[in-house]
Amino acid sequence: MKHGISYSRLMLEKISNITNELEIRGIRSVVLNDLAISLYGIIKPVDEIRILVEGKELDTIAYVVAKELGMSIYQRDIYNSLRTLGKAVINPVLIPLTILEITRSPIDTGILVNRIRFTYKELYIYVPQIEYLICKLLTYNAYPYNIYAYALMIVHKEIIDRGVIKRLLKDTNIDLDKIMENISRIKSIIELFPELSNENT
Repeated sequence: MKHGISYSRLMLEKISNITNELEIRGIRSVVLNDLAISLYGIIKPVDEIRILVEGKELDTIAYVVAKELGMSIYQRDIYNSLRTLGKAVINPVLIPLTILEITRSPIDTGILVNRIRFTYKELYIYVPQIEYLICKLLTYNAYPYNIYAYALMIVHKEIIDRGVIKRLLKDTNIDLDKIMENISRIKSIIELFPELSNENT
């Protein structure tokens, strides 16, 4: 580990290196889940690093990721997992569990098309546009991803394009009525704590 470098900086550096190397080779990528959620203001421990990559040149993707994570001996395993399963799970030494996903659905393609560049000094990664991140989290249909999706909806309600959200939910066959029901339930829970209202702060 570099002298004086923070753990979060090390993690961002590793992912930025992967992103940069893939971009040089014409392969787009986007960071999903924990890190993207944190960059949108929902601060949480980064338990996993999940990267969505274009479903092409899988051998190149496996080479870049294995090299940057210092796991070149597993390059063939990463390639085989991407080819047969559409994803690969890697357990690096210095950063959290890393999961690669290749694009397999229209929302995945939309995420890559509508990505946003996040830059910190000389480092950069791409994250999904907020509407796409929310819907991607909901497609997992599992805890805690759904909770993070609702939290992002509430925190960013002023800037979210509701038309885009509605279209994406429809395109991914997510029950909009169920989503609204869950949001109403969360709202009713929040209203049990009036002292948390902005009017009282």
